[in-house]
Amino acid sequence: MKLTLICTEISDHSLDHHGMKMVMPETQHAGCSSSRWWTCPLPPHQVRALEVWLLRSRQHSLRLPSVWYELDKLQKGQAVEQIARYIKTLRALKPPSMQGNKVSATNGGPCRDVRVSTMNLFGPFVDVHAFHRCLTGNTTNPDAVTEAYGDAVFNVHARIYDIRFTHGDLGAQNILIRDSKVAAIIDWECSGWWPEYWEYTKAHYNEWRCPPFYEMLRERISRSRYDEELTAERELWEAIDRPLDKKGWKAP
Repeated sequence: MKLTLICTEISDHSLDHHGMKMVMPETQHAGCSSSRWWTCPLPPHQVRALEVWLLRSRQHSLRLPSVWYELDKLQKGQAVEQIARYIKTLRALKPPSMQGNKVSATNGGPCRDVRVSTMNLFGPFVDVHAFHRCLTGNTTNPDAVTEAYGDAVFNVHARIYDIRFTHGDLGAQNILIRDSKVAAIIDWECSGWWPEYWEYTKAHYNEWRCPPFYEMLRERISRSRYDEELTAERELWEAIDRPLDKKGWKAP
């Protein structure tokens, strides 16, 4: 059975069921349709031809940034607690045995992420180091990495990381709130098997949308933060964001 997630653009007041879709791998590998594993709030679904289509038509939900300042302190804390639990759930999913240390989409194929490319698919990558080379514009010389992007990037990219299942765009703009609670997490087209820090750093990619939420989330997950990696990523966002949009090279 495949799990197909419908990833669409939404307004602050309504959802449109038209848009991009991403086909996930066998559910026994992804764990996404198993009630034993999957406790993240997903929109209503129905089964068609052994595929699960997540329909997000006209839910009475709003993006978190549009309601954050209307929530009281307790409600904000509860929303942050929910998101922290969902992140923990995702990270507990085990990759397929053939995944190894490969960075890929959920089905093992090419990745999608606007942090790396606006439109193009890229990868998969044989390991995290190959992915890091992509982030630095295919720079292979360690000294050149330090010279171009600084010690923070060099030090982070020299480390060894595990692979974790990752939403890949878990910013405030993709968290829907209904009745003061998290109703759904949307836009899963960037999900896949990414370096363990990627969920944390990528969530901050649009931090400007709701800074107080990120501050509370950092406090809540203080034991599993990747602040050095976030510092390195911010250096890269400034120096070479969306490297595959640059002319003259392709991802390895």
